[in-house]
Amino acid sequence: MDLLLSALAIFALRIADVSIGTLRIGFLVRGRSALAGIFSFAESLVWLVAAAQVLTSLDNPVKFVAYAGGYAAGTVLGVRIERWVALATWSCASSHRSTALQALPPCARQATS
Repeated sequence: MDLLLSALAIFALRIADVSIGTLRIGFLVRGRSALAGIFSFAESLVWLVAAAQVLTSLDNPVKFVAYAGGYAAGTVLGVRIERWVALATWSCASSHRSTALQALPPCARQATS
């Protein structure tokens, strides 16, 4: 029972740290370095806790599988969250652009299309 709980904890921690890492990269690409710094702190802290759980008993393959599985699941989840964040950012920027275009005279609107 303890082994199962430990494996589930490792799996969940890896999902969290890989997802946070994916978001951190997205924020870096968008130039949000302060937010990326906060995310990198959380990512490294969560990773440290997960790695410590695995490294306490190197003779247990169940924990290795939980670690690797959490990495894979975290990658998938992180990409989905990143797409959602990017879509929200694009939607907001797109709506702002269309409002700005409406303020232009008709001849200027045609030039930007």
